[in-house]
Amino acid sequence: MFKNMMVQLDGTVEDETRILHAEASSSRFGNARLTGLYINPLPEYPCVMGARRVTGTSAR
Repeated sequence: MFKNMMVQLDGTVEDETRILHAEASSSRFGNARLTGLYINPLPEYPCVMGARRVTGTSAR
């Protein structure tokens, strides 16, 4: 039924559970090929590009 299946991995302890479920689903649906996709979220930094410097006014 399925030829390919993708599993999201993010480095947490839940990865093992995701892999086990994906393996079970793969064998149940005709031995689909599994691909692991590791997601590494980037830290949030304040955007400073295009920021304007305000002078001569008081910030409230």
